[in-house]
Amino acid sequence: MNCIISGLGEKEEEYREQIEAMIRNKCERMNSLSDVMEFKAHFKKHHDTGTKAKHSVKLHLFSKLGDFSSEAHDWEIMNAVHEGLRKLESEFKHKKDRMV
Repeated sequence: MNCIISGLGEKEEEYREQIEAMIRNKCERMNSLSDVMEFKAHFKKHHDTGTKAKHSVKLHLFSKLGDFSSEAHDWEIMNAVHEGLRKLESEFKHKKDRMV
C-alpha cells in the first residue's frame, strides 16, 4: 500500500511517525475487508497565531471497494487524525455492509 502524507509543517514533523502508525493500523484493519491500494493525508494549519494552531486533515483512501474521503479539524493534530480515520473507517464499513 502506498501512503502519502503532505502539508505537515516543521512543528508537526515530530508527529509523522505516530500519524503513519495510526494510518497503517487502520489500513490493515480495512485491508482485511477489501484491498487498500493507496492512502493520502493532507494537513493544513489554520489560526496560526500564538502558541496554538487549529489543524485540519483531509484523508483519501483508494481501495477495490471504491474511493473514500473524510475531513476533520481540531486544535490537537493527533485528535484531528483520529477523528478523520474514524469517519473514514465508518464510511468504508458502511459501504462494505451494503455490498453483502
